[in-house]
Amino acid sequence: AEAEASEPVEEVKEFSGSVMRKVTALTKKRAFATIQIVAKAMLEGEQYLIYSELAKRLEMPNQTGQGLGAILDEATCMCVDYKLPDVSSVVVTKESVEIGVPFPSLNSFEDGVWPLTGLSIDDVPGEQLRVREFDWLAVRSLGISKSHLPQP
Repeated sequence: AEAEASEPVEEVKEFSGSVMRKVTALTKKRAFATIQIVAKAMLEGEQYLIYSELAKRLEMPNQTGQGLGAILDEATCMCVDYKLPDVSSVVVTKESVEIGVPFPSLNSFEDGVWPLTGLSIDDVPGEQLRVREFDWLAVRSLGISKSHLPQP
């Protein structure tokens, strides 16, 4: 906790003009933080985040990844609202990483389609690539700058 207090933190709560949905303030805050976490991870060269790793980075009480559904759904909706690649596509199961095909939980799909976006299961790898290649530094409201990233 001491180390955290000494580091300057630029806190950004949400996108301005966010569309109102029936989610709690905490879910909305964690959804925005999810976008920030994934964006920074992609800028640092990570290819994906396992659910439990995202839970840890969000400092959730249960760090297994259980309970991320509503948060990831809201993050997806925010990405759609602001025409950003869907960050939830790179939040994947440990099992999928172990078999070499990082993929979100198949429970996220209904009849092979992501209900919130209409993205088909076959289009997920393309969406993951969009997330990895997107210029997240250009999204100023995320509060990420080159100074937040490790220097080569």
